[in-house]
Amino acid sequence: MRGLWSAFLVALVACGGTHEGAPAEGRGSAACRIWQDSVCDWADRCGALTREDCDAEFQGVTCRSDGIAMKCSAEFEDASCRGIPMGCGIDDVADPAPAAKACDRLTNLICERSVECGISATQGDCLNEGAVDCSRSVAFKLGFEKCVDRVEALDCEVMVVPPICESVIIAKP
Repeated sequence: MRGLWSAFLVALVACGGTHEGAPAEGRGSAACRIWQDSVCDWADRCGALTREDCDAEFQGVTCRSDGIAMKCSAEFEDASCRGIPMGCGIDDVADPAPAAKACDRLTNLICERSVECGISATQGDCLNEGAVDCSRSVAFKLGFEKCVDRVEALDCEVMVVPPICESVIIAKP
């Protein structure tokens, strides 16, 4: 049965369709969103994370490939609570490039506003002062776009990073 399901998903992704069972919320393809959902079902069932906390983090992952995401979705459905299935952790499945790009975008945007508001003399000064290592980014939460909108609208009199932006980029420890 699992082989039939995998073949169906491969055909669906190859044809560019969407899967009715794929959650609407989440980054990436239908296969990636199914993996996100499987991880969070497992984490909730096993008491590793609450469903809400898991969704907040894992829905921000963009997957490296649909093949890996589909394989790991099936692995999580059958996994015991002893540990994450081999080869299916966030480092194995996530494509860090989109998260690093989002981190760079947000960092640059905050520094642009800082220069516009007269807090920093130059973009370079601000970037050196903050020194954010975006290369460690693995995901960016679904609130990222709202965060960007709020940073763009920051009042120079109250130049405080909006609360929605706190922890919007998920990085490796």
